[in-house]
Amino acid sequence: MTFVKKILLLAALGCLFTLNSFAQTNWVRTGAPNADWTSVATSADGTKLIAISDRSRIYNYDGTTTPAGIYISTNSGTTWTVPTNLSSPWSAAISADGSRMVATLLSGVRSIGISTNYGISWAPVFSTSTDLGAAASSADGRVLLVGAAVNFGNGFAFISTNFGISWSQINFSSGGGCYVASSADGVKMFAAGAGYGNATPTSPFYISTNTGVTWKKNLGVPTTNWSSVACSADGTKIVASVYHGSIYTSTNSGISWNTNNVPATNWNCVASSADGTRLVAVFGNSINNGTSGNGGIYTSTDSGLTWILNAVTNEFYYSAALSADGNKWFAGGRVNPYAGEIRAISFLPQPAINISPTNGNLKLSWIIPSTNFVLQSSADLSSWTDLTNQPVLNFTNLQNEVYLSPTGNIFYRLKTP
Repeated sequence: MTFVKKILLLAALGCLFTLNSFAQTNWVRTGAPNADWTSVATSADGTKLIAISDRSRIYNYDGTTTPAGIYISTNSGTTWTVPTNLSSPWSAAISADGSRMVATLLSGVRSIGISTNYGISWAPVFSTSTDLGAAASSADGRVLLVGAAVNFGNGFAFISTNFGISWSQINFSSGGGCYVASSADGVKMFAAGAGYGNATPTSPFYISTNTGVTWKKNLGVPTTNWSSVACSADGTKIVASVYHGSIYTSTNSGISWNTNNVPATNWNCVASSADGTRLVAVFGNSINNGTSGNGGIYTSTDSGLTWILNAVTNEFYYSAALSADGNKWFAGGRVNPYAGEIRAISFLPQPAINISPTNGNLKLSWIIPSTNFVLQSSADLSSWTDLTNQPVLNFTNLQNEVYLSPTGNIFYRLKTP
């Protein structure tokens, strides 16, 4: 499938994108083993994944055991490796290209682990007496934000602006630990106070617009038991979930908010595409006999205006992630206290080319796709030529960019190889 762009007076024709709702029944199990998947994160193109299994040892239905720890995939979840045995990891984040990863470690010495080689090897870079929870990363991995775990009365987080070399503590005025999110450039940051199951909700929602230097309590949403937060690449669109509550979305960096038309349930995680239009929210409810079930996945393709309950296996879903273009979705959880799956669904990418004049040249850009595309040009729409100019990923907006000299009326398109 190809999509054509014509340069004429430095203008470009648009392209619409839709997802077929019936396709959201086609979630398939990845190659990940049975485990208690507390965190899943993906690179921008959806090929490189980091997933965390929480238990010290997972007992499977067939009597075998699966070691807990960090799992890495470089092929969208088809196969997985266990590169390290870091003690009790809980949450992880990944850079846009997948080369840099950060993980929080819960037992033993509470610490933050960093990998700079696609998860092959890890090193602890920061330790604390505090239980650590959610992690977020800028697209280049330079800015890292880690929230304290939910069982702390005072609100705080930890931040690094130099790839994890040094860290400083952020103190909030109230609330416990927090779930965190960051824009692609690391300038806009969000901390949703974690009140997980508290009888009296005491957790505000905080926003920073200067890479964590200062934070302001957002009064447009309630003080409640937040359970997750995610945002678009530019930080203008936000989605946040409430444990045993609703889902809130904002399209203006938190100035105003909408309460989404979803049931009140135990929302565990939300995830967003780079443009903030495609969202995934997962939930799970415990059963009285100690097992977990009654979970599911909701998805939205219009920034949360409408949601669809997907036809998936009945798991306690705990984690979710999306590729930048929103065409690869991942969700992980468990079906009993010890074992669950990571499931995935993918759609055909249809990237649209943006064209703009830049310093006497033409800048062609498109959201980094979850399938490789080749940029082609033509003067007559009949004969097409592959361009040798390799796109460069802009980490501030997750767009592939190519600069060309204007040469008259030329057509451009992206073609699958």
